[in-house]
Amino acid sequence: WVVHVNKMSNQKHVIVLGAGIIGLACAYQLASIPGRPFEVTVVAKEFTPYTTSDVAGGVWGPIFVFPKDKVLKWSAKTKDESMKHIQTKEFPVSSMKVQVFFREREAEPEDTYFQHLCPDWKFLSGEELRGCKAGMEYTAPLTPPNLYMPCLMAKLRDLKVNFVQREVKSLPDLISSIPSSLVVNCTGVDAQYVVNDKGMTPKRGVIVCLPSDPAFTGKCIEEGSNEESLSYLIGREDCVILGGTCNVTNNKLTTLSEIGKIIDKNVKLIPELAAKGDPKERIMALKIGLRPTRPEGIRLELDHSFDIPVIHNYGHGGSGWTLYWGCAEEVVGLTLQTLGDKARL
Repeated sequence: WVVHVNKMSNQKHVIVLGAGIIGLACAYQLASIPGRPFEVTVVAKEFTPYTTSDVAGGVWGPIFVFPKDKVLKWSAKTKDESMKHIQTKEFPVSSMKVQVFFREREAEPEDTYFQHLCPDWKFLSGEELRGCKAGMEYTAPLTPPNLYMPCLMAKLRDLKVNFVQREVKSLPDLISSIPSSLVVNCTGVDAQYVVNDKGMTPKRGVIVCLPSDPAFTGKCIEEGSNEESLSYLIGREDCVILGGTCNVTNNKLTTLSEIGKIIDKNVKLIPELAAKGDPKERIMALKIGLRPTRPEGIRLELDHSFDIPVIHNYGHGGSGWTLYWGCAEEVVGLTLQTLGDKARL
């Protein structure tokens, strides 16, 4: 994408810092307010296809993310909107059958707390369990980042959103360099230094892309006993994705050994993966990203400690594609409340 800046008007100006799905969703909802009373600009060091959101699987599922009460609200909203998009075809979203297995333990409340959001939820039994102790199945939205991110960027351009490509070292630096009325901070792992959040914990995710396979299209198969042992297959139209790493590091490099372990974990749960030969011989691509995890949970709040109001919206871990719409809706409410224009919500 060619990044550009429109000429600023005299109206209020909202900056969204960050161009992953969390930031772009905020920009889209803010820019979509009828007769919006402010200019919207997205500032980021990277735009699609170079963000962490671009290398995610894109399957809805609120796992390993906190606080649970707010996560339920935000993920419910995102799921509802995503299912509407399937019907309207306004965005490239489809549905997917998700199966989650627990090899050596029963499903716990932590695993099932969102089941009321999935009308067709069921627990698996017998041969359905693939030799595991427990398992569950439900239908969820699939939002392919390689299709959705460019689509969203195009819609933002149509809405006359501005784009500035630059690295921001700190929030005060941004505030002093670009006149604005409010900043929405969607910096993900970069919140480590942008707002000096020492709790931010980057966790490296590596995915292996294999050729598409009709046997897996529309299916997601996971082993989810814990974050460290996680493995998953996502059957998209364009490829089959294999994943399952969660290393605390800022390092975006992987190894042949790590790639081999990802494939082996998935083949152990899904032996039919090897039906067309060794998956290690069929690798199309590798993608690596740093999940923006935060032990204290997602930070979505208004902050008056800077020269202008700041709304923080980061720390979504590996669940950005599960929470983006609901979180953006809350950001819109806080923005209008702060800028004194509640009536437009």
